[in-house]
Amino acid sequence: MNQTPNLVTSEVFNDNVKAWANKVKAQIISNAPRSKGVLTSSIITQQRKIYNVTNAVKFKFAPQGIYVHYGVGRGLSRSGGRVIHAKSEQNARYRKKDYKISENQPKGREAIDFFNSTIRQNIENLADITQEYYGDEAMKKILNEFDRMIIKSKL
Repeated sequence: MNQTPNLVTSEVFNDNVKAWANKVKAQIISNAPRSKGVLTSSIITQQRKIYNVTNAVKFKFAPQGIYVHYGVGRGLSRSGGRVIHAKSEQNARYRKKDYKISENQPKGREAIDFFNSTIRQNIENLADITQEYYGDEAMKKILNEFDRMIIKSKL
């Protein structure tokens, strides 16, 4: 009468996490600017495993992704939360050309949040996958130890 419920194994958990990572990768690629072919082709995912169970997911991409994310490059840099002309850090004469990110950002560059927003939108799904596996692991341990927890009568 005592049936063991269908518990999530480590292989199924790893496959679910890999599927989540691939789904997020596809969304990141679709959010990245189309003109950045090098960036979209460089996006990869990796899983770090300990004892054959995924404990970390890593997204890697070309350095251009940071420039796109912050809206810097080609003579513009970021300093103290501001996008400024790179020359202004070197020469006092150019310091008048500082721009706040929210106001008058230098023309030609715009920050594009292609990465963080996608992770924020999908992190709940990863939490559900993780909760299901580790909840099942706890249940499996309880079921294995069940005989120790009950009082055995000698009648």
